[in-house]
Amino acid sequence: MKKNTADLKKCLMYFSRQSREERAYHQYTKKKLVLEKLSINRLKFQLVTLKTKYEYKRNVCAIFLGTILLTILTGTWGTVFDLTQKIIGYALGQKNADTLLVKGWTLIILIFFITVTFLIFITALSFMKNLYRLHEEILMVEDVLKDKKADRK
Repeated sequence: MKKNTADLKKCLMYFSRQSREERAYHQYTKKKLVLEKLSINRLKFQLVTLKTKYEYKRNVCAIFLGTILLTILTGTWGTVFDLTQKIIGYALGQKNADTLLVKGWTLIILIFFITVTFLIFITALSFMKNLYRLHEEILMVEDVLKDKKADRK
């Protein structure tokens, strides 16, 4: 019983803020030790590479999110959905169309649009998380580079 309680407590503590920060700190120290072993020129190269990746991903993310915002503001999703419903109505012959068939196709299209919206949202979150990690790495390399230059003097 005590073992189960301890296991449960350990599982719950895994998701606590303190535990997450501790794991992040251990990862930070491991990465920093690896960076401290590199030469100054290698660190400069690493910094330039990371900054280039960061700027590129930031620009792609800005274009992606700008496009999404533009489609939301112009109401493109609603227009495309209405157009698709009209096409289904005309394809089935509007006067003698089976209402169950039209409702089925409308449901399929609605599911498709919800899925696409969900995928766009997940992609945007992925972009943001990658940008966050790249920025974190840039700051770490800059910190190590600054320390190495200070030690040289």
